[in-house]
Amino acid sequence: MQNSQDIPKRMDSLIEAVTVITSGLNLDETLQHIVDSARSLMNCRYGALGVIGTDKKIEKFLVSGITSEETAKIGSYPEGKGLLGLLIQSPVPVRISDISSHPMSYGFPVWHPEMKTFLGVPIKIENRLFGNLYLTDKLNSYGGGNRVIEFTPGDERLAVALAAIAGIAIENTRLHRRAAQLILASDRERIAMDLHDLIIQRLFAIGMSLQGMINVLDDEISKDRLSEIIDGLDGTIADIRKTIFSLGNKENTFKSLVIKTADEAAILLGYKPKLNLIGHIDTLVSKQLGEHILAVLKESLSNILRHAKATEVKITLEAAEKITLTVEDNGRGIAEQHNKGFGLSNMEERAKLLGGSFILSSPKEGGLRLKWSVPANNN
Repeated sequence: MQNSQDIPKRMDSLIEAVTVITSGLNLDETLQHIVDSARSLMNCRYGALGVIGTDKKIEKFLVSGITSEETAKIGSYPEGKGLLGLLIQSPVPVRISDISSHPMSYGFPVWHPEMKTFLGVPIKIENRLFGNLYLTDKLNSYGGGNRVIEFTPGDERLAVALAAIAGIAIENTRLHRRAAQLILASDRERIAMDLHDLIIQRLFAIGMSLQGMINVLDDEISKDRLSEIIDGLDGTIADIRKTIFSLGNKENTFKSLVIKTADEAAILLGYKPKLNLIGHIDTLVSKQLGEHILAVLKESLSNILRHAKATEVKITLEAAEKITLTVEDNGRGIAEQHNKGFGLSNMEERAKLLGGSFILSSPKEGGLRLKWSVPANNN
């Protein structure tokens, strides 16, 4: 049974493990902190963390509880056979009471320390396996001696949580490496989506879990520490959102040109148009199609400036099966503004050329709505 006096120590280890993903350390240092924290949390003699490469072999192996001299004697790190290979082939948590009696217990080097109990959990996000976290020889430090005891279901749950943190760290590093090498706007947008879906959402989930822990803790110091960690996670989420924004708004992307056009119109209109961008715009809009859209948008804003006497303008660009540009104002309406001059005819011709449509309508609330829509397969 866990000694109640050990709870603050275990809480400190958990807080430290969560903190590393907001600390700016490189990946090796981050993973080393995680495996060290796992060994401390579960009170184990030994811990290890293996990162798996594309060839399903261990490409990086970090240890805890073994000295550098002992590591040198053991030799090269494992390739992923025996018990370690078991988790690679079947990535589900494994608890073993006696390693020597397990049928997959083989391949230990001569100088490898003896180990008895074992806990291994996969490091994965959804169905993607990044590696495994291994712990051996849980110790019972109470009641005299350091007797090796079996791992509990509670230990397994903690290990799974720490493995999730390791998975976020690995994926976050890989995504940032990919982002640094990207040139095409479509690749930048895809990476921005991955950063949002795979990183921000999981950081948010961890923050929510920690928030729930605050409500059940009696120790005010631990509550304060957890609150600090939650604030740190919020800061990290904000930083990643800035990265996403920068990925999606490079000067040479079509989306940035739309934003620039709306900003330039604001100077002449005397107010900023409301801009709503929906869908994977930089992925679905080709350079040629983008030139048509910008021409239609600029002509629409010019007409509003010259004829509408509007005080509000709303621009919506949606990219899906069709690319649809909608420009709405609260001005004098279609009868006052337009008589199908060259500008409107030009917009209509552009739409027909691309197999699309051009519609002018008067909303019930007044003003004018221009809707220009073409198939997305014009790329």
